[in-house]
Amino acid sequence: MCFMGRFQCLLVLATTCIWMLFPGCVTPPKADRPATISESQKTTRATQGYQERLTQGQPRFFLPVYDQIIPFIDRGDYAGALSVLQEGEAQFGEKDRLLYLMESGLMNLYNHDYASCRNILTEAESLDEELYTMSITRQATTFVINDLIAPYRGEDYESVMLNLLLALAYLQEGSVEDALVEARKVDKKLEAINSQYPEDKKNAYKEDAFVRWLMGMLYEMDPTSANLNDAFVSYRKALDVYEKDYLNNYGIGPPVLLKQNYLSLAEWIGGSEFDEAKRRFDGVPFLSQKDKKRISTLTFIHFNGKSPIKVERSITSPLPDGHIIKIAFPKYQDRPFTIVDSEMCATKVNDRRTFRARSHLGEPIAKIAHSNLENRKVRMLAKATARAAAKYAGTKLMEERAEERFGLLGGLMAKVLGNAFIVLSEKADLRFWQSLPGEIRVAQLHVPPGTYLLEAHCLTGNGEDIEKLRLGTVTTKPGENRVFIFRTIK
Repeated sequence: MCFMGRFQCLLVLATTCIWMLFPGCVTPPKADRPATISESQKTTRATQGYQERLTQGQPRFFLPVYDQIIPFIDRGDYAGALSVLQEGEAQFGEKDRLLYLMESGLMNLYNHDYASCRNILTEAESLDEELYTMSITRQATTFVINDLIAPYRGEDYESVMLNLLLALAYLQEGSVEDALVEARKVDKKLEAINSQYPEDKKNAYKEDAFVRWLMGMLYEMDPTSANLNDAFVSYRKALDVYEKDYLNNYGIGPPVLLKQNYLSLAEWIGGSEFDEAKRRFDGVPFLSQKDKKRISTLTFIHFNGKSPIKVERSITSPLPDGHIIKIAFPKYQDRPFTIVDSEMCATKVNDRRTFRARSHLGEPIAKIAHSNLENRKVRMLAKATARAAAKYAGTKLMEERAEERFGLLGGLMAKVLGNAFIVLSEKADLRFWQSLPGEIRVAQLHVPPGTYLLEAHCLTGNGEDIEKLRLGTVTTKPGENRVFIFRTIK
């Protein structure tokens, strides 16, 4: 068989394989398509004939191991989920080491293994800092192929979640000071994150109201004069962030419980601070610091629902010269959850009195995720467009050189293979911290010292109690602050 005959067979075989193995990537010609197309028709198709696709149906996770982990998480078996995660550690490799540490650390927190959680998330925090300061040279490879080539360094809010979760792990181990150290790190971290963006393109997520609120609660657990002053400052800052950033960006205003915390310390400070606080939150009931010394405070941190999953959105468009360009970028897709509220119950063992308190939404993680990614869309599209242009230039050059050496069929084959490379290599980065909750809720009970049975009643939007969790028994002392963490998925 002559060379050109072999070449034609190879061309047909390569094109057929691409159509068979990757359906939808290359569009075969229609039977009624005219043999020749004018330049104006080509231009029209190039500008109007693009295909935009969004993943439909059940989203696929970044790594196969997640499909094995999810069923364990859905039934609350975090020990089982951890076992599967550890068996699949090799799937993450060095490039996605941070993601593995994030998942492992949080699942240990859910499993109440606070020492393991703390050790793993401390390693994750160190790696997160290292990746943040990574050289531009290593990141440049993502310009050539796709963002999945680079090590995963997490979304901005995921980086902050590391410190928040570390603070809670330290708190469960009884180390309030170490918990405060982690909470204080958020200030510098957010400042560093936002310094990389132009002044007119700052992220909506530039402050974290819930971390500020948590800092205030941590300071209040050791009620020295200095700590109570710091708690007041933290509560005031949290209120400002809720009233401005969180209300405008996520539709979440300051929780009533935070207002009560603020009023309690404003009264302790007295003078104009208390007068201003009373005007600001007229009619909101609160306990004085004097009252708090006689009773016990039980704080409940409720991790609820699932964080949204990333799916790929892509735009594929033919150009007038027959080449194809493709741009792919991630989009968040919510994973709905039925539980939208919770009520904490503490029943005193000796007289069966029951104290109740509803939870308040503190951290709308799902909404922060959407907003954070939306803020990055312009930057992501600019990078993806530049990458598409570079790939087009490369395949165009390959076509021209193949045509010079092998003739028209050589150029055609180079174009087909180049288009296939462009379509198949352009992928959105769908990595995300899967085990994060969709939101964090907070409740507080102020009870007389004694022994209590603790329960959490999980509620739907219409108030239906669909899940009851027993949180154990606790014996409290006057002036004591205790914190309890629990997780729901439904």
